[in-house]
Amino acid sequence: MSESDVIAGFGDRVAAALDRIASAADVLVMRPAAEDGGLAALREALEAERATSAQLAERLNAVKSSRDALREAVTSLTAEVEGLQAQLAELDAARAAQDEMQAARSRDQAEIAAVIAALAPLVEEAGHA
Repeated sequence: MSESDVIAGFGDRVAAALDRIASAADVLVMRPAAEDGGLAALREALEAERATSAQLAERLNAVKSSRDALREAVTSLTAEVEGLQAQLAELDAARAAQDEMQAARSRDQAEIAAVIAALAPLVEEAGHA
């Protein structure tokens, strides 16, 4: 259930409670004063509805507070992910530079090996002379 569904549910419950209170008030106005026992019951019902409404308001505030905390956490984590992505891009660039240097080193080693191979017969010939 999403956060907005929970909030909407609380709102619906509060609206229903207020409708019940309004209905009870209408009944109270229509009844003659002789029905004081019914009036006491209505007052109790009204107090119960007020208590329920207060509890729902507290829950709604708690949900809003949780939502705000989650938003802050998401913002923080998003910033952290962006920082890690930047570090990863730097590491990828460094890795590419390292690969390029290794390739250049391999070319240099091959060139040195070719020069040594070309000089070897000359050195051998100079050693026999």
